[in-house]
Amino acid sequence: MQELSKSKISLIRSLSQKKYREQHNLFIAEGQKIIDEIAESDFKLKYLVYNQDKDFDYVDANAESIITDNVGMKKISALKTPPAILAVV
Repeated sequence: MQELSKSKISLIRSLSQKKYREQHNLFIAEGQKIIDEIAESDFKLKYLVYNQDKDFDYVDANAESIITDNVGMKKISALKTPPAILAVV
């Protein structure tokens, strides 16, 4: 696992705008339930961002795992209350 870098924060935050989602061909999925559903689909996870204060048993060998704290999750989440896990798909 690696830590959340400034470049990844910038990329993830840009994906809240349609033009960047189309440009990078990526989107954000926030929360355990939606990520579980995506993992069972044909979509490929690029990044899995975890809150270091929570325990997760979810692992995707093809996705790059990134660890962060509550402040980092607030920076990248589009939600008012950030989830403990976020995926870039």
